[in-house]
Amino acid sequence: MWDAFAGRPDCPNDTTANDTTDFLQQLEIEPRLRSAAMLRTLGRVREGLEAMPEQSALDARVCVSLQDALVLISQVMNRIR
Repeated sequence: MWDAFAGRPDCPNDTTANDTTDFLQQLEIEPRLRSAAMLRTLGRVREGLEAMPEQSALDARVCVSLQDALVLISQVMNRIR
């Protein structure tokens, strides 16, 4: 996955890396897809946070999908560039 994120899909026979590369390329090329993916990702993260009890520790984990993590990471990396 990280090879695909870094723009080096050198993983042969790994369909996850190929799917990840395709998804990241689509996010890069299509601004409407990127915006929609970000809004849906933030909605799912918010739902996960709201489902946690109020007494949860600050370091309690919220599970996010790989696709959501990629959307969040790509947005953060774009801000850094």
